[in-house]
Amino acid sequence: TTAESLTNHNEAEVQRRCEERQQEISHMQEILETKIQLLQEQHYERSAQVVWLWSGQQEAKLARNEAEKMAALAASESQRCMSLEMMVEAKDVEKVGGRFSREQEILAENERLIETLHSREAEVASLSEERSSLTYRVTQLEEQLQVLNKSLQQKELDTKWG
Repeated sequence: TTAESLTNHNEAEVQRRCEERQQEISHMQEILETKIQLLQEQHYERSAQVVWLWSGQQEAKLARNEAEKMAALAASESQRCMSLEMMVEAKDVEKVGGRFSREQEILAENERLIETLHSREAEVASLSEERSSLTYRVTQLEEQLQVLNKSLQQKELDTKWG
């Protein structure tokens, strides 16, 4: 009976320890399941973060590419504007140069006309002198003619009377 009691007590002790171990194992299983669940959630969160980061990187790459395209387009447009400005300036210079050239042509024509006018004035002066000279000569010839006419008339009279 003491032996039975001791055996029963040992069995109860073993049973109690077995239940404690079973509870510890259950508790450890719950803890491990909770940790596994937490790890899975963290894994999903990290996966989501990785996907988000990857998509963020993709968006960043897309945005960077778009920014590069816009910068290239802006540079191209800037180059086109500068080219157009240079063309406009060239046209303005051409116009100014054309006006300047036209003004030079007009000035040259004016100078040519002034030279022609001076030449004509010289011709007029020369012709005036020649006219004066011819007028003087005509006057002399008229005077000589009158002298000759008088002399002829005198000879005719002398021939008639004589």
